[in-house]
Amino acid sequence: MPLPAAISDVSATVNGIPAPLYYISPTNAAGAPIPSTAAKAGDIITLYVTGTASQSVSVTVGGLPAEVAYAATPPGLQGVVQVNYQVPPQAAAGAQPVVVTAGGIASPPATLLVQ
Repeated sequence: MPLPAAISDVSATVNGIPAPLYYISPTNAAGAPIPSTAAKAGDIITLYVTGTASQSVSVTVGGLPAEVAYAATPPGLQGVVQVNYQVPPQAAAGAQPVVVTAGGIASPPATLLVQ
């Protein structure tokens, strides 16, 4: 499950990209790190997902279908599926939503920075 981009009307961005938040308090906020590098069209990206079992998996980047090169349980991990997908050649530059669909159920979007 991805972290929220806002909690109680508090949000943060890093280089214009919404930063996922762990928690907020009256004096502090903590978020997940944002990648400092961007993917390019044609790059192979790896995601690790749960809850897909042995169902077929599809990926979209910015609403465009991405070619899934590999989707299986990696050695030594249970309950996790490694998904390697290729950033579509026509993916727009900037922060793009990535959605994984398995068994007809779509994930909440993650964010991929595309050059």
